[in-house]
Amino acid sequence: MTFFLAFLAALGPLSNDMYLPALPNLVKFWGVSEASGGLTLSLWFVSFGIFLLVYGPFSDRFGRKPSLLLGLGLFTVSSLGCALSDGLTEMLICRILQAAGGAACASMVMAISRDVFDGHIRQRVLAYLGVIMAVAPMAAPFLGSLTLKYFSWRWIFGLQAIYGITALGAVLFLEETLHHEKRLTSMAFIKPYLQTLVNGRFMYTSTLMAVVMGPVYGFIAASPYIYMEQFGLDRAAFSRFFALNAVGLMLGSLVCAKLSKRFSGAVLNGWGFAGITVGGACIAAFGASGPVAFALPMMLIAFCCGASRPVSNNIVLDQVEVNVGAAASIMTFSLFMLGAVFMWAASADFMNRATLIGFMGFGVGGFVLVLWPLLLRYLGRFGYKAS
Repeated sequence: MTFFLAFLAALGPLSNDMYLPALPNLVKFWGVSEASGGLTLSLWFVSFGIFLLVYGPFSDRFGRKPSLLLGLGLFTVSSLGCALSDGLTEMLICRILQAAGGAACASMVMAISRDVFDGHIRQRVLAYLGVIMAVAPMAAPFLGSLTLKYFSWRWIFGLQAIYGITALGAVLFLEETLHHEKRLTSMAFIKPYLQTLVNGRFMYTSTLMAVVMGPVYGFIAASPYIYMEQFGLDRAAFSRFFALNAVGLMLGSLVCAKLSKRFSGAVLNGWGFAGITVGGACIAAFGASGPVAFALPMMLIAFCCGASRPVSNNIVLDQVEVNVGAAASIMTFSLFMLGAVFMWAASADFMNRATLIGFMGFGVGGFVLVLWPLLLRYLGRFGYKAS
């Protein structure tokens, strides 16, 4: 089950990061601004976040398997549409539809993990999923660069369509994880969200933990321009430097999985938020001077995000007992909508992008580090203690 969830979880990072090496040249090919080209990334995240709100209650009513079949079918068809696009407008439409399909995987990964695993086991599973989700963006730019070396950019999306078909085949053999007695009795899409939205513990925790990943999403949008335009690296070198960020996420998740047996989630997250603050300060101070000076503190930020994310996901999921599908959708919706804001800010050419990423890391890390003990105190009033 863990391998299957990892395969689904990798679909989102692959959808975006394989495309990154081609983006600067496509912007020139289309004759549009960098900000307009960046919409193919940020609008993907907006669509992704919105459709997460649909798949959650849909899966609570009809089950996880039908949701995956619907989403993966749409993802596969729209990936082929991206491959056949001839302009920015067509690409934007297909990217929005691609995200609408891919959202099913992100939502169902969280919901299925909540259905199948409990407590410390779920936290470790989420940590290992974090490793796979780190490997995917690490490999994706390399795969994209390799594809561009031998084929056109259209084959990047052709490979994504093949990935979608493979995932569809795997879902056909999936046993439904949501038992009938736990399903909604009607298509009451609004009720599960209202019940979850008034859960103050869930909403406060979900929003605060989503903010933590902001610098990473900003980096994803800005990285092709920072490494290839600002620092003058080629696509192969960009892929290697980009991989450092993914390595940081992967190592952070692995360290979290090991240390979660010895330290509480409160301690691990505190260390992680402090590391993000330090990494952001280093980038803001000297990250614009060269690729190494930027990449190393960015790797620290990624490592700390990777270490804190499994704990954060587990703490958020622990705040709900019913309507888990809707809760998982809202949690990931918050992550991707806030991520889209950071991506849009990083795509806008109003200051040095490397320095901007540093300000994002320092500001976000410091903000969450201050609020973290206050959140734990608030949750403690309801008898909750981070495991």
